[in-house]
Amino acid sequence: MSTSILDTGVKVVKNVGGFTVGRGSLAQLPKFVDSRRAVSGTTAKVVYLIDEFFRGQPETLRKLGNQAGDIVRFIEVADEPTTRGIDMITNEIRSQLTGLPATIVGFGGGTTMDTAKAVANLLTNGGNAADYQGGTSSRCRRCTRLPCQPSLALALKQPVPVS
Repeated sequence: MSTSILDTGVKVVKNVGGFTVGRGSLAQLPKFVDSRRAVSGTTAKVVYLIDEFFRGQPETLRKLGNQAGDIVRFIEVADEPTTRGIDMITNEIRSQLTGLPATIVGFGGGTTMDTAKAVANLLTNGGNAADYQGGTSSRCRRCTRLPCQPSLALALKQPVPVS
């Protein structure tokens, strides 16, 4: 029987590449990332977009499994992402890649997740964020695999254990 309103029993939800939630899910992230590296080739980088809250938490960051050469970027979360901000982050990441990344990891709350999904879409399909507003773009193809690791309880804005 569930003891928490947040415990729905759902562990993986399809959305772009998927979300992992619940106790122990952070421990599974490096295994998923390694499987994407194996499919994409050993030279493919992984992009980590991380909520700025975790900047001062080296113990948590070590659990992500990033390797030398991967792209790690902290996302400012004071405001909702803007098209200009998404374009700036995407262009910064593009300048560090020679092709598509093996995967993009979004780690944090809603703003970080929205940013990771938008960046994955733009890296895969090209263009600018404004090109996709309204959901009527003909550019969309399947986005680069995107595992997301939520850390906040959505609208409640209460911290949720990530491991």
